[in-house]
Amino acid sequence: MLQLETILAGIDLHDETPRVIEAARAMSTVVDGSRLFAVHAVPPLSVAAQRMLMPMSCYGDDFDALRAELMGTARQTMLDRFGEDLKPLAGRFSVAAGLAAPAVTEAAVGIGPDLLVLGSSSAKHPTPGEVGPSALRLAATISAPTLIVRPSPAPIRFNAILAALDLADGAPSVLQAAIELANAMDGGVMATHVVPSARSLDLAGVLSRKGEDRLENKVRDSAIKLFRQTAGAMQIRFPLRESLPERVGDPRIEYGDPGPRLVEVADETGADLIVLSRCRVDESSGTRLGRVAEYVLRHSRAHVLVLPPERIAVAESA
Repeated sequence: MLQLETILAGIDLHDETPRVIEAARAMSTVVDGSRLFAVHAVPPLSVAAQRMLMPMSCYGDDFDALRAELMGTARQTMLDRFGEDLKPLAGRFSVAAGLAAPAVTEAAVGIGPDLLVLGSSSAKHPTPGEVGPSALRLAATISAPTLIVRPSPAPIRFNAILAALDLADGAPSVLQAAIELANAMDGGVMATHVVPSARSLDLAGVLSRKGEDRLENKVRDSAIKLFRQTAGAMQIRFPLRESLPERVGDPRIEYGDPGPRLVEVADETGADLIVLSRCRVDESSGTRLGRVAEYVLRHSRAHVLVLPPERIAVAESA
């Protein structure tokens, strides 16, 4: 179950900040009385830079006072540029010293958000499908669900939601989160499962084309049967079960490389949001996100909501 009572937005001086705040406000409609917070990370000055600024300051050798003045200037700059966007936060906006990912993580530890909302890139002119290293790191490590907001001139909306399901333990929580959001946003859910291709399963490369076709059909038929059994057995929290026929269509079975195919399906169907889970451990990909989640984050033009395994475990034991 999505408990979106406290939402933290990570913002900066780039053009994405109004959209990040807009997305956080949209998510706050899921639960009445949600509180919004925002944090802006100011990279630390090097010792050399501090010493260069000292002769121009009135603080003598007081480096802490100089840093405090710079932090105050950064806060005022944010308020001057995004004051109207920050008004709904009612003063719950802070400035933290440090690199983006560690500073936002520290702020999250103090606030305990139920959702972290981030822009997809720190680039001056971000493009759809681009995601910065700080957003990737936070999505892979933070203990709260993380929403990555894509740049676009269109208003923020979460009406068409693609729930990326597999046969792992996180599938029920992904579907449940998607249904909760669809109920709040008056939208619909596309439950989608991608069956890996036979070529990706033939690691030894010994299959002929004919054998590959036979394996594809066998894997596809088995996966479809198992997926429908899994989807049918999902324990969806009441009263969400009542909205299943209205909000969720028949499970969509796709075939191919899961990451790229999910991105293609989202483009083909005009999905506003992709909901998926990250892996508990994926040593083969070298990331805590998992190969599929990282690919979707790096390439999707739709917004992406990543559920961490910690929250999935809690939801499924409730």
